[in-house]
Amino acid sequence: MNNRNDVNCLNKNAEPQQHHNNDRYKESVKFIRNLTDELAHGEPFNEKETYEFIKNFISEKHGLSRILYSELNKRIDFVSESQNAIDIMAQNAKTLFEYAKDKYSNISKDDEDCINIITKIFDHINLYIIQKERLNKQGDILKSEITKSVKEQAIKDIKTGIEREYITILSIFSAFILAFVGTLTYSSSILENIGKISFYKLLFICDIIGFFIYNTIFTLIWIIFKINGIKSISLMVSFIVINVIIIVFGCIIFILCV
Repeated sequence: MNNRNDVNCLNKNAEPQQHHNNDRYKESVKFIRNLTDELAHGEPFNEKETYEFIKNFISEKHGLSRILYSELNKRIDFVSESQNAIDIMAQNAKTLFEYAKDKYSNISKDDEDCINIITKIFDHINLYIIQKERLNKQGDILKSEITKSVKEQAIKDIKTGIEREYITILSIFSAFILAFVGTLTYSSSILENIGKISFYKLLFICDIIGFFIYNTIFTLIWIIFKINGIKSISLMVSFIVINVIIIVFGCIIFILCV
């Protein structure tokens, strides 16, 4: 029971301290925002007034005892959306830093703290600019590499397409030549043997020759379709139907020959 009372007592004592720290945090955020606005948009920039503004903030001790780098970085990042504003901020920060550096002799504790804060802010702004320039440079290199890779892939695809078209044209030409030669051979065979064998045997031989010629031509056509990525169900159906007709016709002729 005593432990619980002690904890409650500690919590009550901590509440005012937490509230006080929260107020100091808000004051620090407000200070960073006002300072960065002055550095980015102060035209003409008055380094003396800005120095006194920082010094008064330190002496009044309304804020935290350290710089809120997260808030400072957020404000710089917001300003950097405009190249002109970030350049003005960097130049004004340099002017303020040089002004503070010249005062670094026989100074008070507040002046020393003020100069330290200005030095840290000046250094942080320059560090941010360097890092952003490096990131932009890396982004440009990556963009260039991606563009180069895309172009190379496009050239490769075009070359592959041209080669595919060449193969297709040659295949079609070969199919027509083979069909023409096959037809001539087929007709010559019929005319030469028409008086030597029976009519049914002649029909059976013709059927076998026609079967091989048809399947050879179809195989070439199928290869052409496959090279070009074409799928034709009607072609396969017609192939099967015609083959069935040829086979059935051949079987009937064979039975009649026997």
